Amino acid sequence: MKFIPFNPNNFRPNPKPEPTPKKKPKAIKEMSKKRAKDSKEYTTLRELFLKDKICQVNQDARAEEVHHIYSGKDRNTHYLDVNTWLAVCRECHRYIHANPIWARENGYLK
Repeated sequence: MKFIPFNPNNFRPNPKPEPTPKKKPKAIKEMSKKRAKDSKEYTTLRELFLKDKICQVNQDARAEEVHHIYSGKDRNTHYLDVNTWLAVCRECHRYIHANPIWARENGYLK
């Protein structure tokens, strides 16, 4: 067997495979008439609910967001029920969702 020294100029690895064309993203479905109606009502209720409120979690900040106690499959059932809402600041809202065990123990999630 004859020894052939390695020559980088002769080395040709397998060519890269052709990239597969990306699928066209699906269009976002239009909002149903019922959901649009609920959304409009929610916006009005939310504005009234948050007016002049302080955060119900730490009582030191102004409430900027509505936290829905019910989530998942129960969320739509209680979406417009202000009795299941909490007025919270952004920091507390993030904390509630980042710590669901703590939130459930303190009644912020069900």
